[in-house]
Amino acid sequence: MHRMQSILSILKKHASSLIRLLPLLAFVVPLLWLYLLYPASFESLWKGRAFQLFFVWLIALELILGWENLQATEIKKLASVRTIAFIAALVLPTMYVVASCYLGLNTMISSLASQTGVTFAQFMPLSTEYLVFACLFCAAVFLAFGTRGLKDFAIPAFFMAIVGAIYTIDNVYPYGQFTPFQFFVPTTASLAAAILNLMGYNTTITFTQDSLQGRLPTLTATDPNNPLRSAQLGIA
Repeated sequence: MHRMQSILSILKKHASSLIRLLPLLAFVVPLLWLYLLYPASFESLWKGRAFQLFFVWLIALELILGWENLQATEIKKLASVRTIAFIAALVLPTMYVVASCYLGLNTMISSLASQTGVTFAQFMPLSTEYLVFACLFCAAVFLAFGTRGLKDFAIPAFFMAIVGAIYTIDNVYPYGQFTPFQFFVPTTASLAAAILNLMGYNTTITFTQDSLQGRLPTLTATDPNNPLRSAQLGIA
């Protein structure tokens, strides 16, 4: 009994610090679980989970930089509706992983995407995962810290949401079909060619029009010491 009281006393004393850490810990557990299930996915930036590691790093960075000013002013009573909702928001990322990996949620998302004509339906579960994690993180931060918390953690939340949105757009409009993105491609292709030229490669850029892929610049990089060694990339 005395030991239990001591533990409760310690938790009460450090409650503010613990609450600050909970939004980070809420994603450490599901991401560790996902890593154990799909370790290779965390090695891929494009259509992988490597960006989720950046997400956790950004949360940790915001905590370190704003630790003194970050206060959980919205969590006042343990039995309040807001506190219960906060706890639910913390648990839901892990529950989402359970549902997606063991209860068929990912299969259902892929099936619905395929039925609606999404080109890369098999990647829709990953895109949805990014968007769901972003929403749950915003919910947890808002419930604990209010609108001030959303401002303090805007960068990791926006980062996670924008990656999920870009993945979704690419799934629905792959290659060069999403013309607003293609507006920037000639510039980025030229910059890539300039960097490769500085590295000693010979580069050429040609533009092709394809019914499936749209208008794509094709960047060719050739080894000047061996013209037979070259790489060709269509940039979408």
